[in-house]
Amino acid sequence: MRESGMFSFEMKYMQIVNGDTLGYSQASVSIVVKEVSGLLAKCGKKWIRFPKAPNLQDTKEQFYLIGEFPGVIGAIDCHLIGDSGYPRSKCLYTPKLNPSIAVENKYNKSHIKTRNVIERVNEVLKS
Repeated sequence: MRESGMFSFEMKYMQIVNGDTLGYSQASVSIVVKEVSGLLAKCGKKWIRFPKAPNLQDTKEQFYLIGEFPGVIGAIDCHLIGDSGYPRSKCLYTPKLNPSIAVENKYNKSHIKTRNVIERVNEVLKS
């Protein structure tokens, strides 16, 4: 039950952040998220697939080659690798805000390189 409540909070937070960024109300973003979620649930199995063995290791290696970010098998935003508009969790990697040590800077650089691939794909799909 606790995870469900946290997910609800994270979803509303994401809607507020994206709504503020784009100039839409949280209620409008919520309606769009509901409609898109319904469409994804309806036809997602046809288009959305997570890698499985034996391709799983190859997928991890390909993501690692992009930005030396270990263990990544996908990205959502259509963000597992997400941008700073999403709260960090044990399953969602987001940038470290205000990095202060070398390892945090390396993490952010790897994160940015990996996310940039997804952002470019999104731009192609939008056009």
